[in-house]
Amino acid sequence: MSEGSAMPLPALGHRRICFPCGNSILRAPRTYPVRHDRQERNILMRLVPPHLVSRMERVCAACWRSATREVQRQQQHDSNRPTVAHAVSIDDFNIPAPPPLPSSRPVAVQLAAPKITSSLYRRAANTSGHCIFVNCFENERLLVPCAIKDLLLYHYKFYVPSGARICRHHLDHGSWNELTSQLRDFTGIQFDNIMTMMQRAANNRFDFSNIRMMPPYLCHYWLGFNADQFYDLLNSIPNLAEQVPNASIALCIYLVKVRTGDSNERLATLFINLEPL
Repeated sequence: MSEGSAMPLPALGHRRICFPCGNSILRAPRTYPVRHDRQERNILMRLVPPHLVSRMERVCAACWRSATREVQRQQQHDSNRPTVAHAVSIDDFNIPAPPPLPSSRPVAVQLAAPKITSSLYRRAANTSGHCIFVNCFENERLLVPCAIKDLLLYHYKFYVPSGARICRHHLDHGSWNELTSQLRDFTGIQFDNIMTMMQRAANNRFDFSNIRMMPPYLCHYWLGFNADQFYDLLNSIPNLAEQVPNASIALCIYLVKVRTGDSNERLATLFINLEPL
């Protein structure tokens, strides 16, 4: 075949072929002309071998509808693009922008606050978005009482920032030894606060002579019970009153010892102002 001769048509028996799909349109009830001014032609050309494009005159209804839908989709896509407010000439891009003028006022440089990383102490996240206990997302979130903060720092080396919150359930019934956190970095202000809290916690005194006057969260922290549960337990061991002068204080000392593991010296500071047993 010479270089200038036309490529042959496919041997399909006749020339009434829809080139995009290859189906015969000889007896098709309806076909569509593929004019050069229609956008559908550009879509259909993608489906036809290059040497057959010049011979594509008509297509079947299915191919024409598919091409029409694609044209409509592209038009819809183009209409959703933001319009350009004004035309920019190519020359405009070649004009360098002048450098900004030096500021007449010195710009204040904000330096990140230095962090102190501890291998001994952990902290809760400084957020009110959830309870300090992991995976607790109760809607009611309260400020953590200062007494609890001091005790958690003293006994568990766990620091509670000012922005942290706790739910009512964990405040009154929390298993404090279950507090977990991977956060061990502290700001300078937080570290200073820790020093103050440690001094305050070491000097704290609590009145164990009347458990019902103690806040519920402190009662549960020290004894593991609320006031009613404590007195129920006390009444269940009446012989204790026959062995010590103050059965209530004796039971308190025992429960605090079991719950905190504090030394006898530390327990002595808690109960120093009470009458001897």
